[in-house]
Amino acid sequence: EFRRVLFRSSNAFKNPSVETNLTDLNVFGGPSDTLVRSNEWAQSGTYSAKFTRGGTVGASFVELDGYSGWVNGAPTVVSAYVRVFGGFGASNLRLESVDLGGATHSFTRVWTPGGDGYDVVVRLETVITPGADVSGTVRIRTSGAAPVPGGGFYVDAIQYEQGESVA
Repeated sequence: EFRRVLFRSSNAFKNPSVETNLTDLNVFGGPSDTLVRSNEWAQSGTYSAKFTRGGTVGASFVELDGYSGWVNGAPTVVSAYVRVFGGFGASNLRLESVDLGGATHSFTRVWTPGGDGYDVVVRLETVITPGADVSGTVRIRTSGAAPVPGGGFYVDAIQYEQGESVA
Protein backbone atom coordinates (compact mmCIF):
# COMPACT_ATOMS: atom_id res chain seq x y z
CA GLU A 1 0.00 0.00 0.00
CA PHE A 2 1.46 3.35 -1.02
CA ARG A 3 0.38 6.78 0.10
CA ARG A 4 1.10 10.07 -1.56
CA VAL A 5 2.23 13.22 0.15
CA LEU A 6 -0.02 16.17 -0.50
CA PHE A 7 1.78 19.48 -1.17
CA ARG A 8 4.94 17.46 -1.70
CA SER A 9 8.30 19.16 -1.43
CA SER A 10 11.75 17.83 -2.21
CA ASN A 11 13.45 15.34 0.08
CA ALA A 12 15.19 17.18 2.92
CA PHE A 13 17.16 14.17 4.25
CA LYS A 14 20.81 14.63 3.30
CA ASN A 15 21.80 10.97 2.70
CA PRO A 16 18.60 9.11 1.74
CA SER A 17 20.06 6.02 0.05
CA VAL A 18 23.49 5.66 1.72
CA GLU A 19 25.16 5.17 -1.68
CA THR A 20 28.49 6.64 -0.52
CA ASN A 21 28.59 6.25 3.27
CA LEU A 22 26.54 6.08 6.46
CA THR A 23 26.74 9.81 7.21
CA ASP A 24 23.73 10.92 9.27
CA LEU A 25 22.80 7.38 10.38
CA ASN A 26 23.84 6.04 13.79
CA VAL A 27 23.18 2.81 15.66
CA PHE A 28 21.98 3.00 19.24
CA GLY A 29 21.49 -0.23 21.08
CA GLY A 30 23.41 -2.96 22.79
CA PRO A 31 27.21 -3.01 22.74
CA SER A 32 27.37 -5.60 19.95
CA ASP A 33 24.66 -4.18 17.65
CA THR A 34 26.01 -3.11 14.25
CA LEU A 35 25.14 -0.76 11.40
CA VAL A 36 26.97 -1.23 8.09
CA ARG A 37 26.53 -0.21 4.46
CA SER A 38 25.37 -3.25 2.49
CA ASN A 39 24.75 -4.21 -1.13
CA GLU A 40 22.69 -7.30 -0.14
CA TRP A 41 19.41 -5.38 -0.65
CA ALA A 42 18.47 -1.88 -1.75
CA GLN A 43 15.17 -0.19 -2.50
CA SER A 44 16.88 2.55 -4.48
CA GLY A 45 20.38 2.41 -5.97
CA THR A 46 22.89 -0.23 -4.92
CA TYR A 47 23.31 0.15 -1.15
CA SER A 48 21.26 0.28 2.04
CA ALA A 49 22.08 0.48 5.73
CA LYS A 50 21.98 -2.89 7.50
CA PHE A 51 21.24 -3.01 11.25
CA THR A 52 21.95 -6.32 13.03
CA ARG A 53 21.08 -7.05 16.64
CA GLY A 54 24.21 -8.51 18.27
CA GLY A 55 23.07 -9.28 21.81
CA THR A 56 20.27 -8.93 24.29
CA VAL A 57 21.28 -5.73 26.09
CA GLY A 58 19.74 -2.31 25.45
CA ALA A 59 17.04 -0.88 23.23
CA SER A 60 17.66 -1.11 19.49
CA PHE A 61 17.29 1.63 16.97
CA VAL A 62 18.87 3.54 14.14
CA GLU A 63 18.98 7.31 14.48
CA LEU A 64 18.49 9.47 11.37
CA ASP A 65 20.41 12.69 11.95
CA GLY A 66 20.32 14.23 8.47
CA TYR A 67 17.60 16.83 8.99
CA SER A 68 17.44 20.14 10.83
CA GLY A 69 14.43 21.80 9.20
CA TRP A 70 11.80 21.22 11.90
CA VAL A 71 9.26 24.03 12.19
CA ASN A 72 6.88 24.42 15.13
CA GLY A 73 3.42 23.24 14.05
CA ALA A 74 4.51 22.28 10.50
CA PRO A 75 3.82 18.63 9.65
CA THR A 76 6.73 16.68 8.15
CA VAL A 77 6.10 13.33 6.47
CA VAL A 78 8.96 10.96 7.34
CA SER A 79 9.28 7.61 5.59
CA ALA A 80 11.83 4.88 4.96
CA TYR A 81 11.78 1.51 3.26
CA VAL A 82 12.77 -1.41 5.47
CA ARG A 83 13.27 -5.13 4.94
CA VAL A 84 13.31 -7.09 8.21
CA PHE A 85 15.30 -10.33 8.44
CA GLY A 86 16.37 -13.10 10.79
CA GLY A 87 13.35 -13.66 12.99
CA PHE A 88 13.51 -10.12 14.36
CA GLY A 89 11.20 -10.97 17.25
CA ALA A 90 7.95 -9.72 18.71
CA SER A 91 8.72 -6.01 18.34
CA ASN A 92 7.01 -3.59 16.02
CA LEU A 93 9.29 -1.31 14.01
CA ARG A 94 8.33 2.34 13.56
CA LEU A 95 9.62 5.88 12.96
CA GLU A 96 9.42 8.23 15.94
CA SER A 97 10.88 11.58 16.93
CA VAL A 98 13.22 12.19 19.82
CA ASP A 99 13.65 15.44 21.76
CA LEU A 100 10.95 17.29 19.80
CA GLY A 101 8.98 18.43 22.84
CA GLY A 102 5.23 18.33 22.31
CA ALA A 103 5.48 16.61 18.92
CA THR A 104 2.62 14.48 17.61
CA HIS A 105 3.01 11.35 15.45
CA SER A 106 0.61 9.63 13.10
CA PHE A 107 2.46 6.27 12.92
CA THR A 108 0.75 5.86 9.54
CA ARG A 109 2.64 2.65 8.68
CA VAL A 110 4.44 0.40 11.19
CA TRP A 111 6.10 -3.00 10.56
CA THR A 112 4.55 -5.80 12.63
CA PRO A 113 5.91 -9.36 12.82
CA GLY A 114 2.46 -10.95 12.83
CA GLY A 115 1.06 -8.90 9.96
CA ASP A 116 4.01 -8.25 7.67
CA GLY A 117 6.37 -11.18 8.22
CA TYR A 118 10.00 -11.31 7.21
CA ASP A 119 11.93 -10.58 4.02
CA VAL A 120 9.17 -8.32 2.73
CA VAL A 121 9.64 -4.64 1.96
CA VAL A 122 7.59 -2.18 4.01
CA ARG A 123 7.54 1.60 3.76
CA LEU A 124 7.48 2.89 7.34
CA GLU A 125 5.73 6.23 7.54
CA THR A 126 4.72 8.81 10.13
CA VAL A 127 3.67 12.44 10.07
CA ILE A 128 5.55 14.35 12.76
CA THR A 129 4.30 17.77 13.84
CA PRO A 130 6.76 19.42 16.24
CA GLY A 131 5.54 21.34 19.26
CA ALA A 132 7.51 24.02 21.04
CA ASP A 133 10.89 22.28 20.69
CA VAL A 134 12.19 22.10 17.10
CA SER A 135 15.59 20.59 17.89
CA GLY A 136 15.45 16.81 17.62
CA THR A 137 15.86 13.77 15.44
CA VAL A 138 14.01 10.66 14.22
CA ARG A 139 14.70 7.04 15.07
CA ILE A 140 13.71 3.77 13.48
CA ARG A 141 12.86 2.06 16.74
CA THR A 142 11.41 -1.11 18.10
CA SER A 143 8.32 -0.91 20.25
CA GLY A 144 7.52 -3.85 22.47
CA ALA A 145 9.89 -6.73 23.13
CA ALA A 146 13.58 -6.37 22.24
CA PRO A 147 14.61 -7.91 18.90
CA VAL A 148 16.37 -11.29 18.93
CA PRO A 149 20.15 -11.54 18.39
CA GLY A 150 21.01 -12.05 14.73
CA GLY A 151 17.80 -10.40 13.57
CA GLY A 152 17.73 -6.96 12.04
CA PHE A 153 16.65 -4.83 9.14
CA TYR A 154 17.86 -3.00 6.07
CA VAL A 155 16.81 0.63 5.60
CA ASP A 156 16.89 2.67 2.39
CA ALA A 157 15.16 5.53 0.55
CA ILE A 158 14.70 7.74 3.62
CA GLN A 159 12.37 10.71 2.98
CA TYR A 160 11.72 13.90 4.97
CA GLU A 161 9.07 16.05 3.30
CA GLN A 162 7.20 18.97 4.77
CA GLY A 163 3.61 18.49 3.67
CA GLU A 164 0.06 18.86 4.83
CA SER A 165 -0.84 15.18 5.11
CA VAL A 166 -0.70 11.79 3.47
CA ALA A 167 -3.49 10.19 1.50
